[in-house]
Amino acid sequence: MSYCGEMGDAIELSTREHETPEMNKLRQSLRRKKPTYVPEASRPHQWQADEEAVRKGKCNFPVRYLGLVEVEESRGMHVCEEAVKKQKV
Repeated sequence: MSYCGEMGDAIELSTREHETPEMNKLRQSLRRKKPTYVPEASRPHQWQADEEAVRKGKCNFPVRYLGLVEVEESRGMHVCEEAVKKQKV
């Protein structure tokens, strides 16, 4: 909102209060729409080749060996974080 006027008279101007439904519809259509998120599990075509390579035993993954830390559980981000903390010590 902005105010303007002469001789100290304030007139409130609001661009959206006096907007016609057509202008509102036009503005909405011009806004960029965010792409709909599709989880990776719902995109099997993207990892089909990887699955085939794994089954054939022909996979290569570049890795760096950081060390060995024994963990109590086999999954979870908190397990990984704790292991990295132990490794840094």
